[in-house]
Amino acid sequence: MDGANRKWLGTQTSGVFLVSADGTKEIAHFTAANSPLPSDNVICLNIDAVTGEVFIGTDQGIMGYRGRPPRAAGDGRLYQRIPQSGQRDFTGPVAITGLVRAVMCVSRTWLSNLVFHTISLGGQAIWPATDMTGNRVSTGIHLVLAVDPDGIRKCNTKVAVVR
Repeated sequence: MDGANRKWLGTQTSGVFLVSADGTKEIAHFTAANSPLPSDNVICLNIDAVTGEVFIGTDQGIMGYRGRPPRAAGDGRLYQRIPQSGQRDFTGPVAITGLVRAVMCVSRTWLSNLVFHTISLGGQAIWPATDMTGNRVSTGIHLVLAVDPDGIRKCNTKVAVVR
């Protein structure tokens, strides 16, 4: 079980399944054919509650997968941006960690235009560095606000995007 209460299931012949918290939906299926998983014979699974990384032990070796999300932080005051802002060659998503569960993260430009919003799973929110229509955002400073559903706990940060 990860920070969002999703279930990771290892099998002897079919690799690893990630299913929804209620067990009714398949979110992902990792096999030796479609992932770096060394074998479909899974012997053990372990999830690091702080980083969200899933360690999968097979009969042919171990694989680490950066699972989303890590455990929720209790106070919502501690957060980290991954990667650190301003890396010109970075093309992946931006992760904001250490959030309380179910906060909404909103990235806005300096002109207060809404760029993107999401609900965190566990203690992490992912921003793919795109706007609401899926286009990559341009170079600039983007503001991120995270607020719990009751509006009591909140934090903010800035993300520099360099293209």
